[in-house]
Amino acid sequence: MKTSKFFLALCFATTAFSGSSLAQLKVDSIGAVIVSKGIKSSGMNYVTFTDGSSGYTGINSMITPNTGSSIPFVALGGSTYSSTSNFTPSIGVYGSAGNGYSGCNYGVYGYLAGSNNGAGVFGTTRGSVIISGKYAGYFYGDLKVTGVATVTSLTITSDARLKENIAKLKVSSALENVLQMNPVMYNYKRQKSSKSFGLDSLNQSAVSTEDSLLSSKKHYGLLAQELQAIYPDLVYEDAQGYLSIDYIGLIPVLIGAIKDLKGQVEELQNTSAVNAISADIKSVLGSSSEASISQNIPNPFSESTVIKFYLPSSVKEAYLMIYDMQGKQLKRYDISQRGSGAQVVSANEFQPGLYLYGLLADGKDVGVKRMILTK
Repeated sequence: MKTSKFFLALCFATTAFSGSSLAQLKVDSIGAVIVSKGIKSSGMNYVTFTDGSSGYTGINSMITPNTGSSIPFVALGGSTYSSTSNFTPSIGVYGSAGNGYSGCNYGVYGYLAGSNNGAGVFGTTRGSVIISGKYAGYFYGDLKVTGVATVTSLTITSDARLKENIAKLKVSSALENVLQMNPVMYNYKRQKSSKSFGLDSLNQSAVSTEDSLLSSKKHYGLLAQELQAIYPDLVYEDAQGYLSIDYIGLIPVLIGAIKDLKGQVEELQNTSAVNAISADIKSVLGSSSEASISQNIPNPFSESTVIKFYLPSSVKEAYLMIYDMQGKQLKRYDISQRGSGAQVVSANEFQPGLYLYGLLADGKDVGVKRMILTK
């Protein structure tokens, strides 16, 4: 076993340093292969392969840098690149671990030492970047997670000093846009890769999501294609043409819609009391010659609401009609009562939302008002 590991170390050392005339190969008393390369003045880097009596095999690398140099120091690097595209996997660094002490099995381990800024693990598709802070992981570019990401605390950078072209959101249009959104529930389609790969001594089966939470659990959200027609800036397209939604960006829109709805409710509440008193006066006097309609009470409502009206005895035909916000007639009540009257509207006849209602007397529009139905 030691002999085979020795030759494995030798192959690694030969492969890693075959392009350098400065590489040196030594074998110590316990059977470790020591490769020393590029010793420069006070700086050095070396890689050791250990196969001692402790029973483990591994590669340990360390660099003591020359602090006066601007050349990056790499303790252990891996690179693979094909000049032509093919179907063979290309992996720069591959790590696998298992059956160690529970909770201490790391396929790839990165640690940021010292006091200077940087990251324990850095990944990018765009080139290097100066990191202003200390992070366990830092990704410069797009990041995709296909499984469940558990985050103890999630924050989104939103400092005003990093923004420009700041404009106030129009809350009057926010409510209208939110009402156009179509919440749905769905399952992700089950997908399976048509190709399998073998990595090192591990036999990797085809990548599959058939048993993942993505396909087995029910999800709730919006369809990106539909939201794109309302808020295109909240929809992104990846390299494969698939669309994704910035759900965090929807929060200000919902806040704007709530503020708009609150303003409408306050306006309706301020006018409903006046309308109710006016209708009661007409009922007592009974001398009004003009038809009228009052604000529904209560408003908003979740079970039922009452719409009061007044119709002179001279009116021959009268109808109370309910419309959606696009002006489509949803319901018509024939009003036979004259004088002061009331129509009860039940919530189970409509979906939660904003509605218009109006009174028509002998073909003349008496008035139109708004009402809100909540869940």
